Amino acid sequence: MNLNWVTGMFRTGRQTVVKHAPGILMGVGTASVGFGVYYAIKAGPRVVTLVEEAEMEKAKGLPPVIDENGRKKYVIREKLTWQEKLKTTWPVYISPVGLTLVGIGCFWGAHGIDARRQALLAVSCSTMEATLQEYQKKVIELMGEKEHRAIKEAIAEDKAEKAQIPDNGANALLPGATDIWFNLEGITFPSSYLKVKEAENNFNHQLLNQMYMSKAELYWLLDPERRWLRPKNEDFHLGWSIDRMLVLRVENPFGPVATITYEDKDGLDYPPKPGYTAGL
Repeated sequence: MNLNWVTGMFRTGRQTVVKHAPGILMGVGTASVGFGVYYAIKAGPRVVTLVEEAEMEKAKGLPPVIDENGRKKYVIREKLTWQEKLKTTWPVYISPVGLTLVGIGCFWGAHGIDARRQALLAVSCSTMEATLQEYQKKVIELMGEKEHRAIKEAIAEDKAEKAQIPDNGANALLPGATDIWFNLEGITFPSSYLKVKEAENNFNHQLLNQMYMSKAELYWLLDPERRWLRPKNEDFHLGWSIDRMLVLRVENPFGPVATITYEDKDGLDYPPKPGYTAGL
């Protein structure tokens, strides 16, 4: 009997769980804390009853009290000490406390997994940036700046041809005169050359004040209405620090699709630096 489909199903399930582990842990943690609070509230009346019964049981062994008229009065309830209350009520709170601890553990685990993944992303991006810059410098050294620029323009034209333009796309017009379609990492959105450069200037102005700007914030400046550019989770951890000012280069600015690429002050393309901070 061929059971390869079972093995494949388990392998797929395991990969899905590992991929979405932070989200799963956050969901389980939220549910655990919620149920813990619910059971804690529900345990309130039960705790009151247990304390009353324990006080009555404690009073049974006490001798009667003689009042001012010489009559005997029996003590019905005797207050418990805090140690006695704890001994009486702790079984009721096992479930609420246990669920709450499980929830906190899930939150901590989700944070730890996300922190490790972001740290790996930071290391990978830093390594890729260093390798890419070394490669580009060598290409410029061997081929010259002119040939390097020609290759970049050819790549931009290829990206423009492959970009998916919506049915209501605008015609190719002068940059800044009206909107055309721009391609940023495979995502097309309507804008103009002047708007793109304005977004670059605003981005660097804010960068000077804040010392760090994320890639997601660049998306929001390029697309203020947030209709076309939708940041992913990693875009909030990638970005530019003040030592690397953002330079946007627009290839094929006359359309029909212009391509936006990143550059630094030396004219070299580079990916955004990771802005991950441990414990973020």
